[in-house]
Amino acid sequence: MATSITTSAMIVLKGEKPPSSPLEVINFIALLGKDALELSKLLRSCQDPGSFYLDLSGKTKYFDGNSYLNSLRALYRQYKTDRSETSDPRGRSHCTVASFTESSSGSFTSSQSSYYASGSSFQEEDLVSTLDDETKHLVKEYTHAVAHRLIRTLSPFIGSEQVRKYIASMHGDSDPSYSEMRVDEFLCLPEEDHDESPVGGFVDGSSFTLRYCEEDLLEYWDSESDGWAGIEPRDNCLIVNVGDALRTASKNQFQSPLYRVRQSEGGHILGSSPSRRVCVTHHLWPMD
Repeated sequence: MATSITTSAMIVLKGEKPPSSPLEVINFIALLGKDALELSKLLRSCQDPGSFYLDLSGKTKYFDGNSYLNSLRALYRQYKTDRSETSDPRGRSHCTVASFTESSSGSFTSSQSSYYASGSSFQEEDLVSTLDDETKHLVKEYTHAVAHRLIRTLSPFIGSEQVRKYIASMHGDSDPSYSEMRVDEFLCLPEEDHDESPVGGFVDGSSFTLRYCEEDLLEYWDSESDGWAGIEPRDNCLIVNVGDALRTASKNQFQSPLYRVRQSEGGHILGSSPSRRVCVTHHLWPMD
């Protein structure tokens, strides 16, 4: 898949900040060691709500989570600093409204507008950064490997034998070309004409989406409380969502969460130095 950076206009809704999410925290190192508790938490999280925290801290003989996290943080912060110095969003009172429609499969598709940030990309030859190529390569390779390992861990526990073979065939190649990695910059919308229903959110179309952010950015639709629940960033953790591709392949055994980007203060970009809400996003796509 092509690697890109997008700046996205997202639905943001009125109302008070929702409560923090009670999402499971799954330890990746323990999962590599086939820990039964972590595996049960992973299965439960993928079945409902389809979102969880993945703690990548720690180190094994073959996986250095601490080095990976340090590289990911450096890339995230470098990009955010570069964007704040080269682009000024002041004067944008709103962004193009994103519209969402329900598809025949029961998921939500987006017709939102996006524009590309020139001079910024995850591709090594395009990214203007003080980070060396080895650091950027480490981030991309490790993130793909983590997402691919999640699929391999889940595959034996999905549905019938036919379904399990199908899931394995969809993700049988560890080639990182089946990954898409980008940096998203989220801008706010004005408060008027916002929709408070769950249709104001969206789902990921990939098999798995892994996100790293250091800001209070995301919310998901909690079916138990019938409302939006906040997903706060956690130290050493990625936020992982099941995508529609895996939901469909698993015959709805796993659920892709409906989520949205939380509004900034008052629904506007405020102040002389408005916050640039940035998220490093990785999509794992099934093979064609």
